[in-house]
Amino acid sequence: MSDREIKNYITSNLKYIRKKLKLSQNKFGKLLNVNQTTIARWEDENRKPSIDKSIEISAILNISLDELTGIDFNKTNYEIKTIMVKEKDNN
Repeated sequence: MSDREIKNYITSNLKYIRKKLKLSQNKFGKLLNVNQTTIARWEDENRKPSIDKSIEISAILNISLDELTGIDFNKTNYEIKTIMVKEKDNN
């Protein structure tokens, strides 16, 4: 799989998840510890999350990195109920 394909999957999957969870870019950004502008850039495919951030996102969304980077959620009609957002530890 090419870097471009991985970038496309990550960006489209994050947008898919955000819309399925019915979150604004701002709220989704807070969940993922980034700002709204970063979410917008990812969704517009201007940028992609770093590998470290992708790992963090996978952990927060309780999905594997393979799922985030290797499956097109739009084409597979990915079951959003399999994604359970983990609570942040505020300590």
